[in-house]
Amino acid sequence: MGGQKGQTVYSSSIVKQVQMLGVVVNMGISTYVGRAANLISITKDAGHFQKVVNSEFQLEWDARLAPTERGVCLSSDAIGCIVDDPSEVSSYLLSQPSPIGLPTVMSVTMAVGASQPAKRQFSVKRLAAIEELASVSVLCSDATGTLTLNELSFDAPFLATRTDGVDVAEDGPSSTACPHPLRRYSEIDLLQTAFLASEPGAQDAIELAVRAAAVERVSALHGTSGMTAAIPGYKIESFTPFDPSVKYAEATVVNLATSERFRAIKGASQVIVALTGGNAEASKAIRAFAVRGLRSLGVARTIDPELRHFELV
Repeated sequence: MGGQKGQTVYSSSIVKQVQMLGVVVNMGISTYVGRAANLISITKDAGHFQKVVNSEFQLEWDARLAPTERGVCLSSDAIGCIVDDPSEVSSYLLSQPSPIGLPTVMSVTMAVGASQPAKRQFSVKRLAAIEELASVSVLCSDATGTLTLNELSFDAPFLATRTDGVDVAEDGPSSTACPHPLRRYSEIDLLQTAFLASEPGAQDAIELAVRAAAVERVSALHGTSGMTAAIPGYKIESFTPFDPSVKYAEATVVNLATSERFRAIKGASQVIVALTGGNAEASKAIRAFAVRGLRSLGVARTIDPELRHFELV
């Protein structure tokens, strides 16, 4: 959804396009999201282990209460003592042998268990989660990397090649075939093109990983901060930030040495592959990356004077 200047934005909102400067008016539980999180944090949910102990204790109590009451009545009759409420006396007698330190033992056991994942930088929110996790045989986590390092870095890329020149179909900008001969891209070409299509100053994890890899491996960027999209010898005429509707960012670039103009795009791998006319090897590489738990990012550029036909990098 779009937003206007002066509009109130909820905390935890994600800015999907361009950048935003705002003033914090509420914090913590004073925010809408904070109140909801606070309600969740104060819920009292007993763990499985605690439920089992409580149920066994209740069963034992119920089983012994009636015989104890009868014994109290018989004993009072035998000694000639009148007991107004046998159940009260029975409850007192039953409570004496009960393991009063059991809750403390449970808490200490859970705390010791929580110290082990804490040493590995896992955050334990509830002690009951320790015994719940201990009963898990197979753990399935989502793709957000919550249980991993939660970091992005540049891995060995898939570099596309063409097999032959193909006639271009005249059906508008969606035409993806290219009449140019075979060309092979290098890792430097890939990082340079991806860097040109990166949003300057963005602190997004993907953008940070792309810029860091480019600054490290592209010689023209050595010694720079990587916080701008400028590369010596290239001029960016226009830049469109990542658009969720098309799932890629785009830059129109001029090579100052050759005066060549081209469009560089970077975004969702399946979208980039489709824009370039499809590539079976690239699709196979994307699946292989996914098996290894890697996120794929597609990069392409135009190679025709009309800036219409993209080639996968």
